[in-house]
Amino acid sequence: MKKEITENALVKHAIVIKQNKKYIVAIKIKAYHRKDGEAISKYYQKYWEDKWKIPVEVTFTPSDYRKAQKLVKTKKRA
Repeated sequence: MKKEITENALVKHAIVIKQNKKYIVAIKIKAYHRKDGEAISKYYQKYWEDKWKIPVEVTFTPSDYRKAQKLVKTKKRA
């Protein structure tokens, strides 16, 4: 998922987290392209749900990306 979405020219970074049988993808959009963020997130959400038949939530706001980044840093690894 991360590789597919970061190939898009408008996406800088992406974080993929699996929570309760649902994937959450937080993307960081390049500056001056935040209006396109909603369209990109809807496109990839529909694409992945059709391709893999799994529930996916794609967020593109800066605050959601920071929350995901903090969650990944503090998550304990087994």
